[in-house]
Amino acid sequence: MTSPLPSWIERLLGIMSETGKGTAWSLETSWHWPPWLSVLALGLVAAIVVATYARENRRAGRATRAMLAAIRLALLAVAVFMLAQVVLSLKRTGLPYLALVVDDSLSMTVADLLPMGISWVLRQYRVSVDRYPDYESELSVRTWHEPRRNLRSMRVFRVTDEEGPVASAWTSWILIDVARGRPLRLDRYSTPLYVEEARPIDDPEVILPQVGSFDHERSFSVRRWDLDRNAHVNNAVYFSWAVESAPDSLVDEYEAARVECEYLKPVGKDGDIVVRTAALDPEEGSPRLYHSILGPDGEARAAFVTWWRKRG
Repeated sequence: MTSPLPSWIERLLGIMSETGKGTAWSLETSWHWPPWLSVLALGLVAAIVVATYARENRRAGRATRAMLAAIRLALLAVAVFMLAQVVLSLKRTGLPYLALVVDDSLSMTVADLLPMGISWVLRQYRVSVDRYPDYESELSVRTWHEPRRNLRSMRVFRVTDEEGPVASAWTSWILIDVARGRPLRLDRYSTPLYVEEARPIDDPEVILPQVGSFDHERSFSVRRWDLDRNAHVNNAVYFSWAVESAPDSLVDEYEAARVECEYLKPVGKDGDIVVRTAALDPEEGSPRLYHSILGPDGEARAAFVTWWRKRG
């Protein structure tokens, strides 16, 4: 079992975490007995100790005998703890990565399109996380697409593991001329297989609220490795900026459960950006935040709404 280490324990142990990162803890042992046998053996030993002290000389008071039994059981627990070689294992953790994938089998990947001077650009998405998978879980992703109005390609994702649904995503993509930054009609570049394998998608489109005032703002620098093959900031980096701008008091007790996003204009490596954040009315008891990402010129480049749920 692996769980996040509470922030107050990190401070007590002198573990320094960067914003958005933390420490996960787990107990590792070299105890090879099966759980049922361990419980049975420990229960039997405890019963023998208790029965022995219960039959001790009655001249010793009940409290004295109980204390002696407790001391003996504590010593046995220490001995078992040492034999099991229990070790507290600490591992550094970071924010979860969100991967949005275009199906390679359809021959319309960015690698195929860039030599022609065109590329896919993510316009909107919605991601809902049912639960965070366990460490080393094996994930399966199903995805399909639907061209819409010959200008956009809708694509959905369903992520599952051995225990069932993990997350789902709805995305909207446009095909652009990289040099001119203009959208292109899909039918001029679609492969026959891309058209043949299209399936209907019923998910509603993203509609974000209008927000006029903000609670706080935070600046971020665009780094060289934040850029994608189009020399624009990668869509996952925008999401990390939005999450990083959430108040620490919220992130300490809540985890991101859903996000909706709309990209307005690309950001290149041309200066710092600013994230303005405002608290929205809770939805079914879940806190919501609105994040507006402004470019170096102060113009809006993307907008996010994030939903949060209690950890645990």
